[in-house]
Amino acid sequence: MKNSKDVGETREKKYLTEHLKILDNEAFGCWNKKFYFAAAVLYGALLEGYLLLWCLRNPGEIESALTKIKDKNILKKKPHSWKLDELLRVCVEAGVISRKDVDIGGRADYIKEARNLIHPGKKISKYKEYIFKEEGIRLLNAFANELTEKIR
Repeated sequence: MKNSKDVGETREKKYLTEHLKILDNEAFGCWNKKFYFAAAVLYGALLEGYLLLWCLRNPGEIESALTKIKDKNILKKKPHSWKLDELLRVCVEAGVISRKDVDIGGRADYIKEARNLIHPGKKISKYKEYIFKEEGIRLLNAFANELTEKIR
């Protein structure tokens, strides 16, 4: 018999899965309409969501990855409280994504930076001249699809 914690976690995973389907449809729709900025932000949310879903589905592998991480901020929080950088760090240690993807210039880093464009302060301080184009969205879409296949 499942206890209330198991039921809550199952509901959490189901809700997140449904939410990710909506984000995926919205991101793809924005891309098709050439709303590249909106698509980039949504693909950033998808990256975070897919990694969180993997963590929720694989608590044993996460525990193993956490033994390699000494950061107390990560260790004392639950996965749904981790920031994107923390999710990326744990998922690299767990082997879900490669360190190369997370390094500066890697695909996950690109998505993270794209998502950061939603913050007006970062836009004016770090990304003044940055404009999303279709090629960038194509890269985000491909990585999101790859993560989807890996995590399903």
